[in-house]
Amino acid sequence: MTKDIGRLGVHSVESEEALLGAILLDSAQFPPLRDKLSPTDFFELKNGWVWEAFTALADHGAGIDIITVSEELRLKGHLRDAGGAAYLTALVNACATSYHAPEYAAVIRSTSLRRKLMSAVGKIAQLSRESEDRIEVLLPKCELLLLEVTQQSGERAAVKLNAAASAYYDRLEAIYADPSLTLGVPSGIHLVDAALGGWQRTNLYIIAGRPGMGKTALMLTMALGAAQAGIGCVFVSYEMGEEQITNRLYSQITGIPATRIMNGDLQEAEWANIIQARSDMEALPLWIETTPRTVSGIKNTVKRIHAEYPVGLVIVDYLQLVPSRRVSREQSREVEVSEIARGLKQMAQGMRIPVLAASQLSRRVEDRQNKRPQLADLRESGEIEQAADAVIMLYRDDYYNKNSERPGVLEWIVAKNRHGATETIDLVWDAPRMRVLNGRIEAVYLNQQRGMK
Repeated sequence: MTKDIGRLGVHSVESEEALLGAILLDSAQFPPLRDKLSPTDFFELKNGWVWEAFTALADHGAGIDIITVSEELRLKGHLRDAGGAAYLTALVNACATSYHAPEYAAVIRSTSLRRKLMSAVGKIAQLSRESEDRIEVLLPKCELLLLEVTQQSGERAAVKLNAAASAYYDRLEAIYADPSLTLGVPSGIHLVDAALGGWQRTNLYIIAGRPGMGKTALMLTMALGAAQAGIGCVFVSYEMGEEQITNRLYSQITGIPATRIMNGDLQEAEWANIIQARSDMEALPLWIETTPRTVSGIKNTVKRIHAEYPVGLVIVDYLQLVPSRRVSREQSREVEVSEIARGLKQMAQGMRIPVLAASQLSRRVEDRQNKRPQLADLRESGEIEQAADAVIMLYRDDYYNKNSERPGVLEWIVAKNRHGATETIDLVWDAPRMRVLNGRIEAVYLNQQRGMK
């Protein structure tokens, strides 16, 4: 058993004693600081007990002073080990002013996180030496240890309503002045933006469909739409490599069928479009991640990119392929997928960005006469529906019926919408270019083109 190095190294007992003395001197300093620290953030165990006593007294509505804290420590059996009332008196006598209490708290928080980081690194080193797990199992465990520290460092203070209301008003005012704007990240498809108001921060969107419905093509269209609006977007793919994704993007931008681009079957005049598309893509804030990563790995990737360019949208293709942190061999696949869905929602909330995740639907759809999907068709649903703010189902009638009366129509079925209405929107599916076109006018044009061929 290795020594817990998290208890060694960086600390500031002076800051701990100064903070406790400041609060005993002026109890009004405690409320704004109580949620910024916990008893375990203190290096000295007795100082953590004193902080715990402060919290208990505040919860009971009691005042904080030497007498009340001494009594609380006595009730918990810590008074003698903490140094008794004499220690509390010494803390007050050593504190000249309570003015710097927030600065003392910041030092304690910083040194605590450094110790926790040291502890996590030590555990990772021990796992690397002693674990018999395969590397693909070991890496997620190590990622989780670091993620636990980074999550603690990213705590966000509560926002007072007046600040939230003012910020929201500014956005509403901008939309009123320019109706083409949305409150959220633009999808690149006007009909979708009109229905959902763009992708909203902290929301998890599930886009579900059977194979062949166009999930990946649709999500690439939306990644492109966000990036063209200047929004940093990370596209995480577990199905395709960089070349396949880039091929589809070239096709979407140029309008040249993807198979022709892939085979180099290009006319001389089309090269100008390819060159322009390359120039356009070089300027887009769009990142492609094709390395299999857990949810914590995705989050770390996004944080690294965010340091270079603000990330406003994350797209995952697709949810069931995200590696999970398997707790035991007996753990069911439904439990694993539920954990992934919750992790993606937590990432959206914690990083304050919208997250889109494609999801497969159950094969039960194929056994029904009416193959339009329903919420119950979510494969290994578990927590997927519960975690999602909106669930969108995709359906193309011409995929199942060659003589369909709705050729080229991709139905965008909003089956769940926590913040709005459920409805069905007809989008245009452009199969040769593996893209979804923007608006009803193009739908008419596309059907006319089909009729001419």
